[in-house]
Formats: sequence, structure tokens, C-alpha cells
Amino acid sequence: MENTLADRMKLLRTKRGSTQKELSYFLKMDRSNVANYENGKRVPTIDTVIKIANFYGVSVNYLLLGEESQEATPYMQQINSLLHSLLEKDKKIQELANTLSLLKQGVYAQVS
Repeated sequence: MENTLADRMKLLRTKRGSTQKELSYFLKMDRSNVANYENGKRVPTIDTVIKIANFYGVSVNYLLLGEESQEATPYMQQINSLLHSLLEKDKKIQELANTLSLLKQGVYAQVS
């Protein structure tokens, strides 16, 4: 055990006495997604991995690679938080770019 991301997720959940439902609520997704992650049927996005690391208070490196101490140092927690913020900002920038592209297409369609 503890060789894969799925194994480490399940181990952390059982060690901490939490449920898949609690994690799914934190992640704002259906419990079946968490079950699929723990069973190795699906792989979470890096954004979700960061959120899972924050939920359990471990480093992303531990979750993904099983390396280093399980417990995230305050420094690692801050890095996880910054990575999450950057991913959220990147999503917003991408959404804005998509909206601008659609508006541009609409304007060009009206002019043509």
C-alpha cells in the first residue's frame, strides 16, 4: 500500500477518520469522484490535487510521489495555496480570453 496517489489518498482519509463525503464537500464535487480517485479509476487534476493536499495538510509532493514527510510545512502549505491561487487566476484569464474571442467573432460577423 501507499505506492500510488490513490493509495495515499485512501490512507490519509482512513488515518484522519474522515469520509469521502467530507472530502467531496470540500472539493465541491460528487462523492463518486473521490471514490474513483481512491480506486485509481480516475486521476484528479493538479488543481484538485492541491486542494486535497490542503484538506489533509500534506504536501503535493507527498500525494503525487510519496516523497518527504507527510506533513506539509507551513512553507509548503503556503506554496500549495499560491499554486491554487495561480491556477484560479489562470482559469479566469482563460475565461476572459474566450469571452473576448466570442465577442470579437460576433462583432466581425456583424461587420462582414
